[in-house]
Amino acid sequence: MEKQIQIGNYTKSGFSMQDAQIVAKVIDQELNALADGDSLLLDFTGVKFYTTLFFNTALSRLLGNMPLDEYHRLIHVIGLTEVGQNAYKHSLANAIDYYKMTPEQRKQQQQDMVDFLDDEQE
Repeated sequence: MEKQIQIGNYTKSGFSMQDAQIVAKVIDQELNALADGDSLLLDFTGVKFYTTLFFNTALSRLLGNMPLDEYHRLIHVIGLTEVGQNAYKHSLANAIDYYKMTPEQRKQQQQDMVDFLDDEQE
């Protein structure tokens, strides 16, 4: 059975970290309540303004705890604008690459980002 969630009932924007945290909480609750073989259909109809940060926090983070094939079995997304589809795909691709790394590689990547940002502020 597929449980449908109208994301627009929780936020009208896929833009901020706060929006993403609200959606992530709903998704986590619903995932925990799923019976074996069930899945979630996330309907973004009516939601506007998307960022990869939103998808990183709301959805792509799940790849840290489950394989990609299980993610695709459990999570189905519809109703995204063209910009939303692009942001979602980009976020998912980054997460796939990130979670393939060893913990040491992740730590180094994070340090490289901090160093880059520090250099930019000088």
